[in-house]
Amino acid sequence: MNTYIRSKRTKQDIQQITRRSVEDFGETQTLKYMVDLKAKMQLLADRPDIGRDFVHSRTKRQYLFFRHESHVIYYRKLKCDVFIVRILHIKMLPEKHL
Repeated sequence: MNTYIRSKRTKQDIQQITRRSVEDFGETQTLKYMVDLKAKMQLLADRPDIGRDFVHSRTKRQYLFFRHESHVIYYRKLKCDVFIVRILHIKMLPEKHL
């Protein structure tokens, strides 16, 4: 099984998603969403090529992205793992947050 590494910003994103989700949808739905999100990150570690390419127009950095319900996971392939850069809400522009 391959692994994924989360950036410091990703850890903050997850905390914010969790906090907001509990407020809006309750603990039970939040737990399900977070379990599914973790499963998606593991899927990306196991099959990193399923994501789509994204090139930041200003920095020219290359990322891959994969949608999970209301969020988009932005990541980069490493030698043996994937590095989860950010998890953004679908309404957030990656050009501003990556």
